[in-house]
Amino acid sequence: MKPGKYLIILVAFLIIIFVVSCKKDTGTTDDSNSFNYKSLKGTWKCAETSLLLGKSTYTVTITVNDSTKNPPELYLKNVYQLGSNYVAILKILNSTINIPYQIINNSNATIQGSGLLIPDLPQLKLTYIYTDRSDRDSVNAILTKM
Repeated sequence: MKPGKYLIILVAFLIIIFVVSCKKDTGTTDDSNSFNYKSLKGTWKCAETSLLLGKSTYTVTITVNDSTKNPPELYLKNVYQLGSNYVAILKILNSTINIPYQIINNSNATIQGSGLLIPDLPQLKLTYIYTDRSDRDSVNAILTKM
């Protein structure tokens, strides 16, 4: 065989290997489909440290709105220990939590912050600002599934 034929065979072989080994690109790096957000539903222990109120521990409930797009919205009930009628919306993408600026239950209270999901524990670490008519509080909270 001539050296040119060897080159053609080598190039053809490399092209076949390259095409077969390629994974289809979905155009996104979002792996949020791999986590079961429904596992976050339930009762959680909230250990909170507030600049205004100090340390406290109480329970919160998380529900999942399945009708929203992936990833779904999570509803945190009893946020800031205000009662189960006070709900904050959490949005999780991969392991990053966003608490978008929101008015809580048509009251004068607002919340905004961020956090981290640690799925292996499971645990949520939140940092947020809570405001009402007269106060502005900075809060760190660790939520652990009960």
